[in-house]
Amino acid sequence: MGPDESVRSNLSKPDIAKDRPIQEFFCIEIFAGTGRLTAALKSLGLRNSFGVDLKLPPKLQSPIVKYDLLNSEHVDIVKSLIAKPECIFVHFAPPCGTSSRARLIQRRGRYNPPILRTETHPNGIPGLSGTLLARVLAANALYAVTCDLVKWCIEHDTYFAVENPGRSFMWDTDPFRDILQAHPCHQVMFHHCRYGSSRRKLTRFWHNIPTFQTLEAYCQNDHAHEPWGQNPNGHWNTAEETAYPWDLCRSMGAKLLLQLQQDGFKCSAPVFALQEASLNTLRAATDLQPRRGLPPMVSEFKAVLQCSNTDPKPPNSRPLSTPSQGTDTSAQLVSFGIHRTPEEFVSEALLLGHPTRIHSMFPDEMREVVSHVFDKSGGTLAAERTEEIKRWIQLAAELSPAEKELKSQMSCRRREILQGKRLLLMERLLRDAGHSDFDLIKDLTEGFDLTGMLPESKVFSKNVRPAAISCQELRKVADLSREGMVQTVKPSGDAELDRQLYEATMKEVQKGFLVGPVHLTDLPAGATLTRRFGVKQKNKTRPIDDYKASLVNASVTQTESATVHTMDHIAALVACVLREAEARNSRVDLKAKTWDLAHAYKQVPLSDAAYAVDSFLAVYNPTMGKAEIFQQRVLPFGSIASVTAFLRISHALWKLGSKLLHLLWSSYFDDFFSITEAALSKHSEMIIVSFFSILG
Repeated sequence: MGPDESVRSNLSKPDIAKDRPIQEFFCIEIFAGTGRLTAALKSLGLRNSFGVDLKLPPKLQSPIVKYDLLNSEHVDIVKSLIAKPECIFVHFAPPCGTSSRARLIQRRGRYNPPILRTETHPNGIPGLSGTLLARVLAANALYAVTCDLVKWCIEHDTYFAVENPGRSFMWDTDPFRDILQAHPCHQVMFHHCRYGSSRRKLTRFWHNIPTFQTLEAYCQNDHAHEPWGQNPNGHWNTAEETAYPWDLCRSMGAKLLLQLQQDGFKCSAPVFALQEASLNTLRAATDLQPRRGLPPMVSEFKAVLQCSNTDPKPPNSRPLSTPSQGTDTSAQLVSFGIHRTPEEFVSEALLLGHPTRIHSMFPDEMREVVSHVFDKSGGTLAAERTEEIKRWIQLAAELSPAEKELKSQMSCRRREILQGKRLLLMERLLRDAGHSDFDLIKDLTEGFDLTGMLPESKVFSKNVRPAAISCQELRKVADLSREGMVQTVKPSGDAELDRQLYEATMKEVQKGFLVGPVHLTDLPAGATLTRRFGVKQKNKTRPIDDYKASLVNASVTQTESATVHTMDHIAALVACVLREAEARNSRVDLKAKTWDLAHAYKQVPLSDAAYAVDSFLAVYNPTMGKAEIFQQRVLPFGSIASVTAFLRISHALWKLGSKLLHLLWSSYFDDFFSITEAALSKHSEMIIVSFFSILG
């Protein structure tokens, strides 16, 4: 059946930047089972891919998120993920147990599974009752959800494929009959024995991926097959065929990437990945050779060619894809990686230089600042930085009326927390610095949520981590578990730790970070309650709010992996400075200093929605011998969303310092480690003080 003209033959999501590395995109395998297809896709570079299923088998091949697609809240989460520009493929394998035609085979003298559907009654035969009726209705509901999600994929220009046995009654049910008529797309059939299985199982894919058409492969009946029916253990052999053969999974992955390559995506052979500023590459830049995990500096192939299956193999090449196993082989294409000659490999390596001489393994901003500092005299640098600070002061004065207007529109709580922050000035400076986190100031102004899908910064690497539960489920659980949570707040067994924890809590109340105590009955419906515990750190106790136990963290969906600058970034920066000096035959005298932001998280407000229902904590009061409840006004320590929110702010501050003031520094969580030339150290310290005082 030919594709519907209304369904595009390639991805054309308006927000997609196809020149991004393929590992930034992801696929979703729905009804994933063991997750073999997801594992194959991850091995080919789509490493953020994951599966979705209600039941998790004992042996998983890849990450599976436990969602119930008969729960509308879970369906909404899946839809929100499909709508992300980075979601490029969704695979559906609805359960076919009630739709199998094997039930029509009735053998004498043995137990036969009951017939549930027929050609005249594909939605279920009349007269079903009890468990059998419930199974058929549940399957029909899942078929309807699958068709709804397929429509969602079509609306969002996302590749999809739906799988079931070739003669499954599922294809004749009302939901599929309607959607197949409205959106014919492509259909392809194949036998599993042509992809490594021992049985002749006929499978059908309904999809919108042109290259999947070459999956067609029918058995030629030139080999033996294992039987169907029951095995000696009493299990039905049809159940053993629910997991895809590995050869099929790898072939699907290869054909998907071939389609993406034809669509213009950046797919590099053989592993579809680029070098990244990883821990190992940073260590390589400081003369520490990692034992493993360092990505190749020179790619294995100099080119990738697609040739007809009938053409001779290109010289000095290796096939990267297997030919289709269909009956028509005349127009099949096979991808070949063309190896470099030894001379070409050495020449390319010489252009790159030794790994320890490469400065590009840490952020470009650092390298640019190093070059700028060495190109300017000390006096010129001091003058430039002073003039830039003067520009900030002038901009602050110009934007002052607008700042007041912005804060007048905030809630009293957010206005009080952000009163000293020059938000519009920071927004203007970030724009001047070319920072990609365009929505940071808007999000900071509105405060940050602690649940749901976190906003993207567009500066961190892509990494999809779906929520384990929906926000609606969180609210239901919160109402049921609130009393129990209070009961878990008991003495720790360390009286001094309990005393210091409560004193630290009361200090937060005095500083306006917390309000309370609050009575348990005053908490609104759906509000979560989080237990606070203490961790000893040197001479103080740090309060930690256990948002994992209260399931708030479980309701968070992330599509990025927020990262910090580690000590390896600082070491790489020092190495870059010293090598730049060596190249110019000059000597530098470096001086380092750490600047710690006071109450870093406490300078950032929660959103009004989060403050209303997710800001309540319970802490043990050793004097009264019972738990007390307080309400957080700012970011809590212990929340996934808090970490992500503050790292966005921290990254933005580092960007301003490096791009606009040309300061040699690296941001490390809530600390800012500055490295300055000794001759400029006093002036640099003054500039850094001015930096924070102007922004507030």
